[in-house]
Amino acid sequence: MTENSHARPVRHVRHWKPQTPPAEASTLTAETAKAIPVPGVVAHPTVYAPDQLLVSTLGDVDGTLDLLSQAAATFGWEVPRDDVVSVAHLDEDDDARSRRVKTHSWATGPLGAKRVAIVPGASSTQAPNAWLVLQKARMLAPGNALPGVGLNHVLTVGTPYGRTNPFESADPYGRTNPYGRTNPYGRTNPYGRTNPATGDYGAVDGYALPGTGGLQPIAVTLPAPARTVRDSRSVVGVLDSGCGRHPWFDGRDGDSVVERNVGVRLTDGTIRPIGYTDAKHDSEVHGDVTGPLDGALDPVAGHGTFISGLVHQASPDSNIIAWRIVEPDGTVGEDELLDALSGVAKLVTDDAEGKGGKRLDVLVLSLGYYHETPEDGLYDITLYQLLSAIGHTGTVIVCSAGNDATDRPQFPAALWDWSGSDGQTIVHPAAESTPIISVGALNPNGSIALFSNDGPWVRTWAPGAAVVSTMPPLNGGYNAAGSRRFEGSLRSSIDPDDFRGGFAVWSGTSFSAPVVAGRMAAALDELGDANTPAERRARAAQAVDRVLADVPTRH
Repeated sequence: MTENSHARPVRHVRHWKPQTPPAEASTLTAETAKAIPVPGVVAHPTVYAPDQLLVSTLGDVDGTLDLLSQAAATFGWEVPRDDVVSVAHLDEDDDARSRRVKTHSWATGPLGAKRVAIVPGASSTQAPNAWLVLQKARMLAPGNALPGVGLNHVLTVGTPYGRTNPFESADPYGRTNPYGRTNPYGRTNPYGRTNPATGDYGAVDGYALPGTGGLQPIAVTLPAPARTVRDSRSVVGVLDSGCGRHPWFDGRDGDSVVERNVGVRLTDGTIRPIGYTDAKHDSEVHGDVTGPLDGALDPVAGHGTFISGLVHQASPDSNIIAWRIVEPDGTVGEDELLDALSGVAKLVTDDAEGKGGKRLDVLVLSLGYYHETPEDGLYDITLYQLLSAIGHTGTVIVCSAGNDATDRPQFPAALWDWSGSDGQTIVHPAAESTPIISVGALNPNGSIALFSNDGPWVRTWAPGAAVVSTMPPLNGGYNAAGSRRFEGSLRSSIDPDDFRGGFAVWSGTSFSAPVVAGRMAAALDELGDANTPAERRARAAQAVDRVLADVPTRH
């Protein structure tokens, strides 16, 4: 890593910069997980920033930093106090704090998180490893309890062929250059392939092929979803790769469906951006940011636009707010997600309290990660509490379940009150918040898509394989397999990465979530307006019951 690579840029600037490459992220292997055993901690593979930890401000930050410094010193590493960066903060009222303390007695501080860097000491010979420091600090803590401290996980938006990340292949048609991979980072998925099918395109990988659900351009001759005249419209927020321009969204006689780059007004009158705002590095606009010399579109170019189109199809009368928080390579750090969610939480809380802001009826999160310790209370409380704060205002949160054909819970989709194999509740829901809805993918015939994650933590199902939606007008480096001119006109086969027609087929639970989100928004519109947070939570509960009641029976 380069010098100071542990000090990632403060995200309030919101200009895209290349982050720590995924190759330099660490995978928690079974061997490493057992290196420093802690009673009661059984860890599983995950991917995380090797030289960073996240510390919740709900607890004793100074005492925690002292423990982490002591733990790091045993390996010859340091935890410099001047490299501690606030990555999330939300002002709360006393009632919110009282509700939380009922289930987490130690969480009496302000809601937020700080990112802590771990750096080599003067005589260290080993690169820092955040997991080892975390486990050592737990061993040093009274009762081996260190609540509110965790790894800085790497989240991804997934592709449905046995990987939760886009790095193995930059597009569904094979590789785009003679060197193997189109980008050098390897994988962030700790499992490799999660299904045992053999061959380059086995049972799950088959969803990558054109004609079987892989990303490919198509022509749509149907009219745009019709919008009715309304005094008010439900609002769906999408935290993803942003949203490109499209006639369905921006060419409707001044009736703009999608709002972009919405920020939060601070007390001093300045606007705090949520997510990235630098258009130069926007994959929804330029398509090829991560490897502009190979001609291949970025792994998730068009992802957010595709999601927005699915919301619009399911609920044409809804407005959409699209934020760009995902890197062009398809990743987002947990610290970056927390920062964005704290902005969204302030936006909806300000609205609920009559201080400006904006109302969100539904929030879509088509991204996730696998927590190393999901069943022992060591999940990330800051993420959960921020989602709960958003849910307290009446916003329904809809999350994709993931594409690894595993029953291992993916977060944040699994942050609701499901029961584990022993019948015990895994996550205790926060009081007075709307539910989190986790969504798995269905094939066109209604069966569960082979790539979809499954398990008791998956709450509902929706079409997610070979679905049709909007794409920005991107054109990658591929060419049609055959073409010629005849009498002045170009004749050719289909160009596999020319999306200037504006529509595509794609597959993934990323796309099941917005289908449910759109249905939820439509149900909320049918139920009419609600004003106070309590009224909006009650209306949200009715909408959830309606939408989940319409889920087809599992085959």
